This record gives sequence, C-alpha cells and structure tokens, in this order.
Amino acid sequence: MRNLLKRTGLIFSLIAACLMMPSCNNDDKDEPTPVADASTKIIANWQMTNIFFVTIDENGNVDKQEGRMMQSSEWEFRNDGYQYVTLDGYPAKERYRYTVKGNELTLIQEVDENPEIRKGTVTIANGTMTLCLYEENTKKEYTEYTFQQVK
Repeated sequence: MRNLLKRTGLIFSLIAACLMMPSCNNDDKDEPTPVADASTKIIANWQMTNIFFVTIDENGNVDKQEGRMMQSSEWEFRNDGYQYVTLDGYPAKERYRYTVKGNELTLIQEVDENPEIRKGTVTIANGTMTLCLYEENTKKEYTEYTFQQVK
C-alpha cells in the first residue's frame, strides 16, 4: 500500500511538472500561435521590451525573475545572416552570425579562435518576438527576451 501511494505521488508530481512549463514552450492558450518557421520573420529590427532569467529545478518548479534593462537595446537580424545590437543608439562592438531552422536559433559570436555559441528558441507572432537563449545547452536555465518589431 505504501509503495502504491509513493508511485501515485510520483506520477502526480511528474504531471504537475509537465503542466508548469515556462512560456518559451508556447503552451499558453492566451498566446497567439507563433509562426512555424521563424527564419524569414526574424529579419527585422527589434526593440527589447523585457528580460527574464528563468530556472527550472529538479522538481520542475519554475523561477522566473524579471531583469532590469539598464539600456535601450535594439537587435537587428539581417538577411545576410548577421545580427547587430544597438545600445542606447550606439552600435555594440560584437556582431553575431545567426541561423534559424524552424524555431531553433543559433547565435555565433566570432571572437578569436573560440567562437561563443548560444542556442535557443524563437517565436514570432503579431509583431512580438520571444527569444529564449539557453545556458550551457540545458533547458533548465535560460534568459527570455521579449521584443517588439520596429517599423
């Protein structure tokens, strides 16, 4: 009987963890349906509106902390495969190559012989882009950025 209760509790814990996935999974019913392939929709200028730091613990509990934006940040994804960042109207020194396949995004910062590679997901709907960049190739920690398309 005790084993049955433990198994039942474990099953309910797993179900609860699956239901509490963060917004980057796009399971929210209130969210507009994102484009299936963001590779052409991403080519634009995007003004950052929010930044969140998200951690999912081993029990599936989500901790989402809003970050403070100290500068105005605009990201431009060009059709030549490069992404440029402008901070408070001034170009940042870094530039990234990017690739998008479906909703999987890869950013590659070309520095020295060891490029920094960041992977994540991108969803775009109604002029809003949500970009989740994962820490060290794990989906347990990531930074979630929200942007509005600049017209």
